[in-house]
Amino acid sequence: MAQPWRLDSWRGKPILQVPEYPDTGALGEVERHLHNFPPLVFIKEVRDLKAKLAAVAAGSGFLLQGTDRVGAMTKTLKTLADAKINVTAMDAVTSGDGRFAAIFWVKPKKVAKAAKLLRAR
Repeated sequence: MAQPWRLDSWRGKPILQVPEYPDTGALGEVERHLHNFPPLVFIKEVRDLKAKLAAVAAGSGFLLQGTDRVGAMTKTLKTLADAKINVTAMDAVTSGDGRFAAIFWVKPKKVAKAAKLLRAR
């Protein structure tokens, strides 16, 4: 079972790349300062994403990943549109380093057809 999260729980994780912090006092001061800021990702967003990925894993949606560029989803959306399959909802995100991921859904009665067209695994 996973251990409960704590503010310093990251210190017990293996760190493969980390800068040296020779002044531990200054490091502690920065950590205390950062502690006053809101989280970068809110827990509701994490839970929502986990639920969406679970739906994809259960076969009711699709996860598409690729190179982030203009028109990255065009071919996929055109393939579905040509087959008269409407995308009913979509969430997408870019990593900032040239990659993207999108989760999208089609109507339940069209999932099998869309999976075959997209050669989904």
